[in-house]
Amino acid sequence: MRGAVVGVVSVAALACGAVAGVLLSMAQAEPADDVAAPVPAMSPSLPVDPAPLARPDADTPALQPGLTYVDDMIGANGFEVKLRSPEGWTKVIIGAAEAKWVVQGNRLNTFLLRVESVESQRQSVERIKSERIEDLRRLTKNFRLVQETETSIQIIYVDDNGLTKYGNVRWIDDPDPDSDQAVVEIAANGRERDQPGLLDLITRVGNSVEARL
Repeated sequence: MRGAVVGVVSVAALACGAVAGVLLSMAQAEPADDVAAPVPAMSPSLPVDPAPLARPDADTPALQPGLTYVDDMIGANGFEVKLRSPEGWTKVIIGAAEAKWVVQGNRLNTFLLRVESVESQRQSVERIKSERIEDLRRLTKNFRLVQETETSIQIIYVDDNGLTKYGNVRWIDDPDPDSDQAVVEIAANGRERDQPGLLDLITRVGNSVEARL
């Protein structure tokens, strides 16, 4: 079963797979007076960790829809994935069956594309999706599952660098109608301002993978 991404990843990797909570800020503390005034505790027996301080987004211009795409490929030894990737983006090989694409010179908290062959894991789309969600809940801060379909998720979280990530992940399943095995995972992650471009990116790349299976 295939489904196009609905709504706004990847996480880069979205968490354990490779690699995106609501943006929260903590107010800066006021300078202390000579004598500190007592502050009543809301619940002394139940300490609460403060919300993580999110760093501001990089001011790099937002990713726009309508990129130009070129033929590309990842993987080897029977686990190749043919796709179309954004023209001019730099491909970084992460593993034998995984790569990411970035714009050279962009700062850390901008946007990226990640594609991985997951066929060797021999898991259904539903199982690999559920495990990815649980990994993200456990390993990230302020995790929020915004939307979930049969073959995709939209998430928001704060990463270890204090950056708010908006992630979209899509899984492509085996073209055999009798199989529900996931064969490719695609993630497009970035900032809130990148969302229109991220949606267009993951849709175009996902469709190009499906057309070449």
